[in-house]
Amino acid sequence: MRRPKPIVSFERLIWTAFIVGAIGPFVDIHNAIPAETDWDKGLSSLIIMWAFSLTVTAGFWFAISRLGSNIARWLFTLLLALPLIFTVAILHTLWPNPGSGRWISAISTALYLLSALVLFHPDADRWLRGEREPDPTVFE
Repeated sequence: MRRPKPIVSFERLIWTAFIVGAIGPFVDIHNAIPAETDWDKGLSSLIIMWAFSLTVTAGFWFAISRLGSNIARWLFTLLLALPLIFTVAILHTLWPNPGSGRWISAISTALYLLSALVLFHPDADRWLRGEREPDPTVFE
């Protein structure tokens, strides 16, 4: 399958963001699971959230980069508003209580935002709108 280079960059960025975001809670496990929470319940909750995140990420990855869905691109972009709000709140709390998990979460969100921006590159935009053969030099 021939895809423009920005779509290939999107794939790399979205999976990097997922991996970075997935390891964040496990790096800072003591802040991810509150002390008053049962350890087994807290860990199983993290694993369930990780599985849900993987499912959503894989769905967007497949719909955008394999099916070339313009609707999925816009939905992905709109759904990034919620993590962006949480990241602003996380950055506000970083200064008094810096935890590596919070920094990792902020980096992951930045990578997701970068992956969304790549989708608006002119070559990716034309490809996602259905113009599958813009310029042979832009394909990887």
